[in-house]
Amino acid sequence: MQINWMKFFFGAVFVAYTAFLVTTYLELFFYVDWRNFLNMLFSQEIMFSIKFSLITSLIALLGAVAVGLPTAYFLSNYYFRGVGLIEYVLYIPVFLPPLVSGLALLLSASMVYTIDRNEQGVVTRFGAYDRLAQPGLHIKWPTPVEKVHKVNTLHVFEKEFGFRSREPGIHTERERRQYDNEAFMLTGDLGVARVEWVVQFRRAEPRDYVFNVRNEERLIRDASEEALRRTVGDYVATDVITVARVEIARAVHRELQDIMDKYQSGIVIDDLLIQQTEPPQPVVPAFKEVDSARQDRERLRLEAEAVQEKLIPEARGEAERIIAEARGDAEQFTQVLNEYKQFPEVTRTRMFLNQMEKIIGRSGRVYIVDDEVKSILPMLNLDKSQFPAK
Repeated sequence: MQINWMKFFFGAVFVAYTAFLVTTYLELFFYVDWRNFLNMLFSQEIMFSIKFSLITSLIALLGAVAVGLPTAYFLSNYYFRGVGLIEYVLYIPVFLPPLVSGLALLLSASMVYTIDRNEQGVVTRFGAYDRLAQPGLHIKWPTPVEKVHKVNTLHVFEKEFGFRSREPGIHTERERRQYDNEAFMLTGDLGVARVEWVVQFRRAEPRDYVFNVRNEERLIRDASEEALRRTVGDYVATDVITVARVEIARAVHRELQDIMDKYQSGIVIDDLLIQQTEPPQPVVPAFKEVDSARQDRERLRLEAEAVQEKLIPEARGEAERIIAEARGDAEQFTQVLNEYKQFPEVTRTRMFLNQMEKIIGRSGRVYIVDDEVKSILPMLNLDKSQFPAK
């Protein structure tokens, strides 16, 4: 029996392709989340994959026709003589295996992917979550069956509000004038303060981040601005600009993290820093005068407290000393009074002698002249050796 090898080969390719379609549809039936299938079908990623696949298939088909027609004409003239010009087009399936191989190679290019050490990959199958890929080399089904969303989970991202850094460095240049709308805040006393702040965050939960965050910048911007405006509204303008910056930053940090958790965004707020607070430009001179007066008041208060802390302990010590001396004198007087009551004459004489001893002791040198001296002119020896100099 003569075998038509061309028909046999074409049939084998057809059977293999049919088996591939059957297995694909079976997997589609068992693994697809049908509730998200329509949303997945019209998503931007899938539409882009379909467009890309159609374009590449059209290019491959045109290439096969461009190569296949001349080759089929050559074969019809040398190997299949007697076949007409229309009939030799039927032999194009001879070149179906190269076409299928090219498409398979194109699809296999999207089957191998790499996850960086700072990233995690969220693998979706027909738009539904399938698994989480860790850093390393991995294999998946070709696009659009499976798609990998790489999320950097270790890098700390930073968003600026009220200003933008133009040239980061030692002296960072900032653009501020164009962002007054997001920087001006209404305070609790119906004043206005200009607040500039920075939000630092990480994408800690990649699955929640991929499925629940569509526009990261808008989410962070709207949520942080909402939290800050609500918190600033609880303070007066002078406190916002001067002493309450750290307290406000902590409160906004907590509230912003609560908003991220409520939305299940997978974002963790590492820090919120208030860079600068100031009044609006037209009232800056008046505010500086008020702030200067407030600083003078605080300085005088601190100086008064310092004097108070110095004088009060000294006064207390002096009072305690006087009280102790008074108590000692009272006890001594009581003792002398008791002795005087028992021995009045002796006590009087002793008191007189003690008092004279004190008086004479304070008088320096004392000279006593004897009235019974018989010399014509009493003389005082003023020899310096007997009277050493003081």
